[in-house]
Amino acid sequence: MKFFLCALFFILTTISLGSELDSLFAHYSKLNEIELRLVDFKDSPEVLRIKIEHLSYINASRKKRKLSELELDILACRVANKMAKEASDGKFWGHWNTRGEKPYHRYHLAGGIDHVNENAYAYWSTEKTTKTLEQASEFMRMGHDSFMSEKAPNDGHKKNILTPAHNFVGIGYAFSDNNFRYYEEFIDRYCQFELATSNTYEVKKELQLSVKSDTNIILTSAFLTKEKKLKKKGAFRLKLKGGYLDGTTKFVMTQIPDPIERGAQRIYQLSFQPKKAGTYYVHTIYKSVENGRKRGKEFQTSGMLIEIEKK
Repeated sequence: MKFFLCALFFILTTISLGSELDSLFAHYSKLNEIELRLVDFKDSPEVLRIKIEHLSYINASRKKRKLSELELDILACRVANKMAKEASDGKFWGHWNTRGEKPYHRYHLAGGIDHVNENAYAYWSTEKTTKTLEQASEFMRMGHDSFMSEKAPNDGHKKNILTPAHNFVGIGYAFSDNNFRYYEEFIDRYCQFELATSNTYEVKKELQLSVKSDTNIILTSAFLTKEKKLKKKGAFRLKLKGGYLDGTTKFVMTQIPDPIERGAQRIYQLSFQPKKAGTYYVHTIYKSVENGRKRGKEFQTSGMLIEIEKK
């Protein structure tokens, strides 16, 4: 009788998990079809399914620490796919591509405006990989497990996975001969951003940015960092590079105005005046609020690049 009850529980659990996977697959398949950006790196239905399964694997790591589950972000998956293919084909690894772009550059250029934090994993062997879905699933787990097995103080990937503010993730991988590359793109999506005109402004002219957020978070600071000019990098040099800085140390600050309250939304009208031409990266820093009190750690929500041109 005990064996029967255990077997019955296993059958019911399997049916439940299968039903949940089918429901998620239907949901993400629709999103995959309507997403028109980076269509050359769109996942096939078969690949999308194993990514949904792997999403559960990532969420299991967070659940153990009582953190919220992540949703799959289709655009971030395609950004990750593109980077994984470039790295696999070029036989390099890390967070820069050969054009010198960091994760937030690549995500913004694809159309994303949320904050992104990237994990990167490389595998290679003296023998050719099979390139099957089963092999991809195994390698993705190996990559994620390697992140989770990190020990302080060299545990940046693990900390990234366990960052409470993350609410979406993009998953990407690619094979090339005996090379496999795997990327996790963690997204913080809490705000809507709207520029007064476009992403291009003239130097010394006022740059206005409207930021909308839910009332359960509050804007604590906002600033721009001036980006260095991108430089092409060879594969060998990329292999020697480690972690990346999120922006630079060249700041353009602004005052935080009182927000306009509209129902369940807060609207902030930000204003900047960059004095030099170039590419700038927008940082908006938030904190959760509960009963009017700030709580938890601050987190960033923006990943927008803005071009300031000479007059």
